Amino acid sequence: MNIGQKINDLIVTHIKLWHKTTIARNDLDINMKERVALFMETRQFNVLRSQIKAEIDLAFGSGYVDPKFDYVGS
Repeated sequence: MNIGQKINDLIVTHIKLWHKTTIARNDLDINMKERVALFMETRQFNVLRSQIKAEIDLAFGSGYVDPKFDYVGS
């Protein structure tokens, strides 16, 4: 595993997540269906971020199991 690439993936995923949630929080003109779609997409980014973090933690032998890790799968 390339730990540098994993850390970069974690940062990029976090930025994408932040941008999606900012749109959903700040754009009051979007309809409810679009807002729900944005929040569902943020859930997928949360899962991806948790998976990447778990891989990094495993490489360092630290961390904890994030409850969001298997959100989409359940």
